[in-house]
Amino acid sequence: MQDAVFGFLGGTGPSLAAAIVGAFAAYATAFAADVAETLAEDGHLIPEMGRRLRDGSVRSGGGRLRFAAVTALICALVPVIVTIPLPALAILVALAVPAAVMDVRLLVIPEEFTWALLFAGALLSPWHLGAEDAIAGAAIASAVTWVTMTLMEYRTGLPMRSGGDVAAAAAGGAWVGMTSSGVFVLCACAIFMAYAALSGALAERRFLPMGPALLAAIPIAPVLNSWIEGLVAGAL
Repeated sequence: MQDAVFGFLGGTGPSLAAAIVGAFAAYATAFAADVAETLAEDGHLIPEMGRRLRDGSVRSGGGRLRFAAVTALICALVPVIVTIPLPALAILVALAVPAAVMDVRLLVIPEEFTWALLFAGALLSPWHLGAEDAIAGAAIASAVTWVTMTLMEYRTGLPMRSGGDVAAAAAGGAWVGMTSSGVFVLCACAIFMAYAALSGALAERRFLPMGPALLAAIPIAPVLNSWIEGLVAGAL
């Protein structure tokens, strides 16, 4: 019985932990976005959040609960598709989720999240070969993202270059390393295009933030890269 309990916890523990951390981070960030949307230009976010929590003046909207529920489901899948130590998983979720929610809600990724995510990836990620490999991955991913956005900007005449997205790409590259950096960017583009098509944004020519796709591609890229390498090795 004891072995069965430990086996169950060992199998579901990482998914449960990722879901809890993700749900809490999404809900808290959505609350911060609600406050930020009504904040005066010279206001300070953290003190205002504390005041509204103390006064109970912010109604708990369904939007925050939806963000938390969807995020919990997505985060619970990460340990299923890729192997990652629990501390690294918790930090990845705790930093990537707020960055994605902020981009969805306010169309901005605070640099505090992207810088922290980059350094955490360089220090803790199991998917690169060391600090030099993480730096190379960050450089390649951010450069490819910037060049792609620049070409799209010239092609469409619309402002496409976003410093927050380039920083998110650098953070993702630091997590996946040089070998998977190209796959990471391609995976982010595929996720973005799929979501844009399903949401109708392409037909409506509606703007969508790129940050969530870049951040979602971080745990997927190492799996896809290993799969591609296996196919190439089998073909040779």
